[in-house]
Amino acid sequence: MTSRVGCSKKIVMKVVRGTVKKQNERALSKDERKQVEDFYQREDVSRVCAGVMQTITRRGVKQPKHLLSDSVRNLFRRYVSEDGYRPISYSSTVHYAETFCKLRPFWVVPPVETDRETCLCYIHENVRHLVSALKNNNILETIDLKVLVAPFMCSDNSIECAYGECDKCKTPAFSFSRLVTDDTISFWRWETGTKTYTQNEQQKQVKITVKAMKKTAESEAIALFLSEMTVFKKHGTLCGNSLLHSGRTKLV
Repeated sequence: MTSRVGCSKKIVMKVVRGTVKKQNERALSKDERKQVEDFYQREDVSRVCAGVMQTITRRGVKQPKHLLSDSVRNLFRRYVSEDGYRPISYSSTVHYAETFCKLRPFWVVPPVETDRETCLCYIHENVRHLVSALKNNNILETIDLKVLVAPFMCSDNSIECAYGECDKCKTPAFSFSRLVTDDTISFWRWETGTKTYTQNEQQKQVKITVKAMKKTAESEAIALFLSEMTVFKKHGTLCGNSLLHSGRTKLV
């Protein structure tokens, strides 16, 4: 049978089982595939691991390791909600279907426990470190983010409150535990910068996020806290309040 129709046995079996791919079925163009890959590498979607040695190699191709800032499913929801992107499936049991999951670059991976020392969410981590320092210096009474953000929002589910459009809380009043002195405060902070390295005798640059110790006056730390909380309440609301509600368990 195979010699008469000019097909291999493998193809004949696929025809019988009805699994032969139709011409261009579900296929994305090169630009559309690149659009998905570029999305995965956006700074708000994944972050480059600190350290030039943190790379992933596959089939002779080495790339800096990126950690996803959220689950792939949540990132897929964000992808399809943004304008300019062609509709695409999340995943498929059909092995040839080009889906959001299958188009993820191999060097962009979900974080695991061993990646904990690498910044996974710099907004949350920076607030956490700053709040801990202020609490240790008796400027704040608590490190519970849900309690701390409450004076800045009437409701933690309100978009208007999160973006300062609510008349009741757009000019919040926050009380600290004591008066400011001339003392200094030290705290860790994630910062994004550029690192230069040599690969194949060529100078290259990559954006990295590193953890640095900061030392500042109490007045500047308090001003930073007030500014960070304004950003953090937006961040927590957009993430479905998961960061706000996780403050108690992560900061104890």
